[in-house]
Formats: sequence, C-alpha cells, structure tokens
Amino acid sequence: MGVCKELPRGNLIEGPTERTIGDFWKCVWETETSLMLMLTRTVENHVDKCAQYWPEEVGFMEDFGDFDILLEAENEDSFCIRREIKITKLTTGKTRSGKWQKIRFTRNVCPRI
Repeated sequence: MGVCKELPRGNLIEGPTERTIGDFWKCVWETETSLMLMLTRTVENHVDKCAQYWPEEVGFMEDFGDFDILLEAENEDSFCIRREIKITKLTTGKTRSGKWQKIRFTRNVCPRI
C-alpha cells in the first residue's frame, strides 16, 4: 500500500462556477500556486461540476476577471492531460507560469501519482 510520507505544500480549491472563475484565479495568484491538479471533469453524468476556467485551445488567451490566462501547451496521455499556463495580472502586467493536470480515473479507482 503506497502511503505518502511527505506531501508538498498546496492548496485545496473547489472548481469554480461561471460566477467565481475570477475569484479562483485570484486565489491561485495570491497563493503563488504553480501546480494544480484537477480531479473531476467539468461535466460528469450530465451534471455540471465546474466551469471551464482555462482557454480551450493552445495559444489562446482568455480574460477571467483581473487575469489573462494563456494556454501555452497541452499534452494528453491515457493517464492525464497536462497543461502549461501563463497567468497575467492585468492591473500590474506581472506574469507567472504554472502547470495544470487533469487526472483521469473512475469513481472506484484512485490513481497513483
């Protein structure tokens, strides 16, 4: 049985709704989060779980509240989708880069990371 002895410092953030996407990115910015792990789909069993809070295509940028989000890269395999993003705070022009992963698993099976 694999048990983590030490976990990296991180934040647990619920996926945003359309109304709270700007707040989500503000939280990511303020906590200097550089790695995000999404454990749900945006829609599961015909039920909305969270809004899509990243651009749909590589090279595209979307404005979410006080932040521009650029999807720089996307790679997919059987285990997950890995995305690289660049966040720009519009009021200051400062940018940060981060990695974002969407893990695929069923309700009854938890993946080993």
